[in-house]
Amino acid sequence: MWTRKLTWPGEGNHTDWLVLYKHIKVGRVMYQTTYATKEWNWSVQLYPASLGYADTMEEALEAVRQWCLKIPDLEKQIDDKRNRKGMYAWGDGT
Repeated sequence: MWTRKLTWPGEGNHTDWLVLYKHIKVGRVMYQTTYATKEWNWSVQLYPASLGYADTMEEALEAVRQWCLKIPDLEKQIDDKRNRKGMYAWGDGT
């Protein structure tokens, strides 16, 4: 089950999202503006990690999902993160 939640809830900023798989953080998408471009940055925070850019948030979310689905031991990494959730600053396993 894929979901997302605001990285900084309560700040009114809807341009920075955590990507969750089975309630565990696997990536992040955020809108970046530079002097020349406006684009969505995405990153996968599993092994092997990856990052890239997309034109829309939907494309960035799909890039994270597609990269994660290529990880041979995705389910094991998710289980390991869930079992070690006390080690994460988020406190909720993400």
